[in-house]
Amino acid sequence: MPHHLGDSRLAVGGSAPPPPPLFLLLLPLLPSPAKQPYTLLNFKRPPVITTQPESVTVFSVEDLVMSCEASGNPPPIFRWTKAGEEVSNGI
Repeated sequence: MPHHLGDSRLAVGGSAPPPPPLFLLLLPLLPSPAKQPYTLLNFKRPPVITTQPESVTVFSVEDLVMSCEASGNPPPIFRWTKAGEEVSNGI
């Protein structure tokens, strides 16, 4: 049975690889009384789909993992559907 892995992946009948690591932008600052020598910049940007899921027709499933990649800030939330119904975790 397909199940949403809680991120950009949908697994059917098998396990999927772990999600990619997250990256932060750290910039050094000039000497200051601050306790940390860097600042974290949090840029807002709209979601962009960088990898579309491929269309798949399956008659018999053993292992199938479909994936989609997107970027944005805040990070996009993925929702998978089958026949118009959302596929939830644990299905």
